[in-house]
Amino acid sequence: MRHEHLDTRSARSVLVAVIVGGLSLIFIVQLYKDYTNYRLLKQEVESLTKKHNQIQAEINQLKILEMEGQNEESLEKQARLMFGFKKAGEEVVMVVPPQNESQEVPVISTTYNTSSNTNHPVKHWWSNLIKTFNNFIVSLIGF
Repeated sequence: MRHEHLDTRSARSVLVAVIVGGLSLIFIVQLYKDYTNYRLLKQEVESLTKKHNQIQAEINQLKILEMEGQNEESLEKQARLMFGFKKAGEEVVMVVPPQNESQEVPVISTTYNTSSNTNHPVKHWWSNLIKTFNNFIVSLIGF
């Protein structure tokens, strides 16, 4: 009888050990899955944060360009720099690198006398041209 009691007790101990071991294994597997998921989510958050910062920097740059673009004089100056034109009293200086060093586009810089008449009709013509060109580019890009 005592022998049967020990067998039942050891069987219960083995059964409890198997159940505890199985539950522990299930817990460990679930913990590993959760940790793996956590790492993936953390990487995604870092990636999205980096992308958010890049987009925010781009938005700030676009706001600066928008503020500069609202200034007609700034638009006119940019157009003149891009196309190499000049106003009366303005000097155009082109800096061309030596041919063997670089094949870059020449840098164009302008200076002008700010005391000249700022209500000149050419200024308004340039401003309208730049606005039209800007609207055309924006319509092509789709902003």
